[in-house]
Amino acid sequence: MPELPEVEIYRQNMVAWLGDDVVSGAVIVDPTLVVTHNVAIVERDVAGLRAESLRRIGKFLIWTTGAGSALVTHLRMTGKWVPQSPGDPTRFVRAKLVAHSGKELAFVDARRLGQWWWGRYHDVFHMCGVAEFGPDLLDADLTAERLHDRLRGSRRNIKQVLMDQGVLAGVGNIIASEGCFRARVHPAAIAGELSLDVVAALLREIRAHCAEVIRDNVGEPVTYQGEPGAVNSFLVYGRDNQPCSFCQQSIRRVVMGGRSTYFCPQCQSLT
Repeated sequence: MPELPEVEIYRQNMVAWLGDDVVSGAVIVDPTLVVTHNVAIVERDVAGLRAESLRRIGKFLIWTTGAGSALVTHLRMTGKWVPQSPGDPTRFVRAKLVAHSGKELAFVDARRLGQWWWGRYHDVFHMCGVAEFGPDLLDADLTAERLHDRLRGSRRNIKQVLMDQGVLAGVGNIIASEGCFRARVHPAAIAGELSLDVVAALLREIRAHCAEVIRDNVGEPVTYQGEPGAVNSFLVYGRDNQPCSFCQQSIRRVVMGGRSTYFCPQCQSLT
């Protein structure tokens, strides 16, 4: 499943793909992709989208127009943005953005769970839930002090709080596991009891993990965990019963909030 680094990689790849070109329209192959508006309206009205207006909030990509409208997209479990040429295979293609030059960018989605929203900027932000998000993980204005304030009083475990998009936008299951491991924080630690120093370490390590994934993969086709050919480059995620890279203790897997959680019982002690 794509998380913040993969979505940011798509954003950077899409900006490079479009360059100075301009989107001339869309071809919606699967009408269920579009949550809002008539498909024909979306196909017509996305004309004029430019690379400089594409940004990311959490795991959403948002393309705004000068007329106050926005195209918001979410990849969900298997969505991908793939450059194509006319005549390329169309398996799992649910939509395409077409540039004036004739270049095509396909939205490929095997499980058909991805979604697009189109409409007035503020309307679609509320429809897709982005309006209720907390600060983005990579927002330069997000400091350790600000995150510590947002955790204050919470009795939930830190992993679940990190994944709460209303607290912090962009953190998914993999990022939360990796960040807690790198910062030596037990995923079941009570969020509101963490010191400012611990929160600062968490924020620093989560951001470092994301920066490394983005740096190592930008410009390349994105492969998700579980797909053929995927390589597990993570320190702890998916490594249950393997030795910890720091202390050689066996990594454990537990379920928290219905999600697999990986940690080292020695490096990430609760005591």
